[in-house]
Amino acid sequence: MLIILINCIYVYPQKCEAEKYQDEIYYPEYITLNTTTSPSDQDEVICKVFSYCIIFIGHKLKIATLCLCEMKIYFCGSIQGGRQDAELYATIIDELKSKYGEVLTEFVGSPTVEQDEIELGSKEVHQLCLTKLKSADVLIAEVTQPSLGVGYEIGRAVGMDKKILCLFRPNSGRKLSSMIAGLHDSHNVTVKNYDGQDFKDILKVFFTMS
Repeated sequence: MLIILINCIYVYPQKCEAEKYQDEIYYPEYITLNTTTSPSDQDEVICKVFSYCIIFIGHKLKIATLCLCEMKIYFCGSIQGGRQDAELYATIIDELKSKYGEVLTEFVGSPTVEQDEIELGSKEVHQLCLTKLKSADVLIAEVTQPSLGVGYEIGRAVGMDKKILCLFRPNSGRKLSSMIAGLHDSHNVTVKNYDGQDFKDILKVFFTMS
């Protein structure tokens, strides 16, 4: 007698909440086929197993997509310290928005952000940014252009135990502060050098591990 043992685990989402997903796991079913089983019955069993696999894979992809869409990202770059990289900030923000979640600080890439801050007032800007930082899941900082504000935001994010990615361009001719470089691989901080468009690959790895 030919016996084929198929171990199927069927995972299906039972409940979806704003921040949490719970799955009910159906423990392994053991399906036995033998030489007396008719071809139609065998086909039915195989189709059932195949369907379970498709549902399982689809569910996992759905959860992954939902998790990415729900990610709240705090992006920071130099504002008062210099706007030489404003166009680059906007490019990074667009990449974050299109693939990884909601960017809470899109204004960092805006050409009018300096004037907007003046109109809003320093205290209001500080409170607004701090509120956004508290609600963020991760912080992405472009640290090539030295900025007291960016350093402050990174420090506050470390204190909040946020996951942090710092991006630096060595070909800029600048030297990264040791206070930032020394954070690499500690306090949930990753510091990466990049050049041109390869920041996209760095973001992909970072969010895969987040």
